[in-house]
Amino acid sequence: MASADITQAYDIWNVTGGPLRLYAYDPVPSGYTKQETDIPALNTVIPTGKNMPLVIKAHNAVVLRFWGSEGGKPADLQNWRVEVALSLGFQGENTPILRCGVGGDAGKPVSAACSPLIGPKGNVVALWDAPNKKITVGASDAQKQAALLNDLCGGPYGDALGIKCNYSDMTRTETSTMWKLPQGFAVQTNHQSEPSKKSYTVSDTVTQSTSYSLTAEASAKFMKIVNTAITAKWEKVTTESHTFTQTTTLKIPPGHSGYVCTSSPTYHYVGTLTVVAGNTTWTMPGVAVDTANPNGVPHIETWDTKEYLPGDPCEGFVRGTVSGNKGSA
Repeated sequence: MASADITQAYDIWNVTGGPLRLYAYDPVPSGYTKQETDIPALNTVIPTGKNMPLVIKAHNAVVLRFWGSEGGKPADLQNWRVEVALSLGFQGENTPILRCGVGGDAGKPVSAACSPLIGPKGNVVALWDAPNKKITVGASDAQKQAALLNDLCGGPYGDALGIKCNYSDMTRTETSTMWKLPQGFAVQTNHQSEPSKKSYTVSDTVTQSTSYSLTAEASAKFMKIVNTAITAKWEKVTTESHTFTQTTTLKIPPGHSGYVCTSSPTYHYVGTLTVVAGNTTWTMPGVAVDTANPNGVPHIETWDTKEYLPGDPCEGFVRGTVSGNKGSA
């Protein structure tokens, strides 16, 4: 393989409290050619928890300068210098080079930090804040809370970077799911001239949920954190899922449609999620999780209407926003 065809992938991750901007390319070290193509454009921004991938060709290098989000004047901002290069040995073996340092323009020291090199070849680095950076993300900013969960707790280098996610200070209240038609139940219509009467056994499986939209990986890790915290405080709690089964008799007058409606008991937890990544601690209060309450009592009701109603009218029946006749077993 010609040396021009040999490349190495690198990753620079932003594990700081704000976006990072690529503001300059410094001269490359002696003996390397500055790579001019297939590199990020100046002013490219890396959001918190995201990465900047690079692919460097043999004998090439780039030296990137990043500004952080602190301070007012550019020279006062947190400032990182990342040197990325690829050298070849006499036998054609490639040696990835990745160096990360901090400091302001013209050598002015500005407090910031870099992670140890990680990845299969030491080709990944995270840019960190200065020590003891603390950030609170309130419950009103649920979208940012979810982004931090996805990108830090569920990121690919969470373990290698020692990222810690913890759920604590929980409160618990007993609630119920919204009224709904049970899974597998079809609305019944009595086309006969006499009332109909039939027994139905229905089930509802309640799984734990949160209002966040999370990736599968982040969701699995988050729920594991939540389950550990819940079972530590409330012993013998079923957190993952529980199926409630009930039996009722549905009576339908002639020419009417009949509905079986159920509501299952749940626990509503509200706690604080803490994420520690690098030198930054994010505190996120008001993080809500709902789980089944196996100790609660499920509810079941029957209703009928003169006209067939499409969709699921159960919540409307119970709340009085949809007209119907409540039945009795």
